[in-house]
Amino acid sequence: MDAESERALDALFEDVMVEMAEQHQDQKQNRAKKEPLFTSVYQFVSEYLVHAYARRVTQNNRWCAEWFKHTEALARLQALWLAYEDLRYKGPLGQSVWWNQHLDPCMAELMDPDKGPFSKCDPEKDRHTPDLPLPTKQIAEGLEDPTMDRPNPSTDLAPITDVLEVVQTPSPYRDGDSEFAE
Repeated sequence: MDAESERALDALFEDVMVEMAEQHQDQKQNRAKKEPLFTSVYQFVSEYLVHAYARRVTQNNRWCAEWFKHTEALARLQALWLAYEDLRYKGPLGQSVWWNQHLDPCMAELMDPDKGPFSKCDPEKDRHTPDLPLPTKQIAEGLEDPTMDRPNPSTDLAPITDVLEVVQTPSPYRDGDSEFAE
């Protein structure tokens, strides 16, 4: 290779390296911003999920139009939305991970006709049946709290209020009405 060709090749290589560095910097800035595409779990479900994951709702494939009234569904869909918002910045592989590792297992649990949170709702009659919490009893006075030997949540773990803030979403209702806010 002659000297002129070598200089041209070096200049081209330098241009490519500068372009790659600029692209990498842009990607880092976009990831640092991480502006959410959706502002709430309700918006995520109503504007994206129900269209992207369109299924025929039957007795064997349950869904409840009032999904937001089911505590488990709301918590699972909140986690699904947050995973989507994070993984969408990771390109095609992130989307594949979201579909295969997050969406498919989550929807299988939610739509399970025997044990999912919508199992008592009747899609053919458009009937919503709220889920009941698991039973629990008050700890007897004088018994040791079973959490005593565990880490102190106020010092060793994230405060429960931080965790609850993640699960709470803006209400689709206005002032407790049963109609959606416009």
